[in-house]
Amino acid sequence: YLTLWSSHDKSKRHTCLLGYISFLTGATSGIGKEIAAGILIRGAKVCLACRDVKKGEQVKEEIIAATELPESRIAVYHLDLSSLDSVRKFVKEVCTKEETIDILVNNAGATGLGNKITEDGILIGMQVNYFAPFLLTCLLLEKLKKSAPSRIVWVTSKLYNFAKLDIDDLNFEKSFNETQVYLSSKLAIILVAKELAKRMNSTGVTINTVHPGFTSTQMWHYLPSIVLLIWNFTLKKFFKTTFEAAQTAIYAAVDPFLVTVTGKHFAECQEELLTSKVLDQIMAMKLYNKSLDTVKLTPSFMQEQFSALKHKYETP
Repeated sequence: YLTLWSSHDKSKRHTCLLGYISFLTGATSGIGKEIAAGILIRGAKVCLACRDVKKGEQVKEEIIAATELPESRIAVYHLDLSSLDSVRKFVKEVCTKEETIDILVNNAGATGLGNKITEDGILIGMQVNYFAPFLLTCLLLEKLKKSAPSRIVWVTSKLYNFAKLDIDDLNFEKSFNETQVYLSSKLAIILVAKELAKRMNSTGVTINTVHPGFTSTQMWHYLPSIVLLIWNFTLKKFFKTTFEAAQTAIYAAVDPFLVTVTGKHFAECQEELLTSKVLDQIMAMKLYNKSLDTVKLTPSFMQEQFSALKHKYETP
């Protein structure tokens, strides 16, 4: 491989997740499907949040057939990240139907969506990759705290370092660039995940980000056919399979030694230091406040999420 694969194979540590309930976005293909299976075989119930419910049901059948586990262990919910209203409806539904949320994996990501503004007034690539998952995470914090110790794992990319994020132009109105939309969304994820982790400290909810590694997925479908052919050949030949790429996210979601670890970034099933690009706390706070305003959440609402139930996990 062009990137080193962890010799410790930590994602295979025996972890019993019986009684746990996990939620996963972007589960109908690629590494999401592998993450779902990896969490499921450890005993947890897996809830697939899918834009295409029919496809989600198909994936459910495929995973059940492969693992020979009961159908009741997988649930499929509708979630369209291009609509913030869909996010709110999803949260209301799952908080009513599911007793706990022990693991949330924000895996959904896309590129090649074009220069389109959603009904929420947000550039679609930034909404699907960043703003909608941000809203989803914030609205589920209360449930996650009641389920604590619980974990949030956010899948990002090492390519964040090439992003040119302009917090004052998150809709890319000055200059639209498909690649920069994707890179900027990945940088935004890391910045805000670290900010949320800091604010959620001592609540029993951990928030970490992971780089899965480079692999062939449907994310690059928008590339010209000949470029896509060469790109996919290169990825399949020299980089990771989707199974291998899923392991770091699984590790961050289930490893018992990470139960209190928060605000960290992982790659190859081990902690990875981030570049100075994401250490700007002023930038992180500015992005956090901008994000609240964009998804129409108030600071007072968020303060309630940071403080409620905190006494249960404070250190004496």
